[in-house]
Amino acid sequence: MAHSLRRTVSLIFIALLALAGCGDGNSDEPTAAEAGAILKQHITQLLERVRASDIKVTDPGGKNIPCGENRAMQTYGATGVDNFGSGDPEGLVTNMVGGLTALGDYTLTDAKLGDTKRELVSTTARTRITIESPGEKRYVVNGRTECLPIE
Repeated sequence: MAHSLRRTVSLIFIALLALAGCGDGNSDEPTAAEAGAILKQHITQLLERVRASDIKVTDPGGKNIPCGENRAMQTYGATGVDNFGSGDPEGLVTNMVGGLTALGDYTLTDAKLGDTKRELVSTTARTRITIESPGEKRYVVNGRTECLPIE
């Protein structure tokens, strides 16, 4: 009888371990709010890194934008002014690309948006950031998260 009880307990324990390992497979997936906070942090750090002045938040973010069943995305955007370089828009974009790749695992997308506008993606942060310089000495940065769980 003791052998039978041990075997039953062992089988229950194995079943519980198996169930604990089951799920949607995305347990490491951040929530929209978590990715939104990272997005805001990265854009803020980028503008600090390129020493932008007169920084203005153009999209405060922090709101879930529904994009599916219990999923949402978040956005954030800001602008700044370059006071240290030549102000050349292509140079400013190149400077921002370097600054953003230094912050994380951001890589340029294949989309050709022109010489003064680029898009970078971070698979780790689950974010997509567009950087541009629409005119001399102007930085414009906008981003969004992927469509992620609300909770």
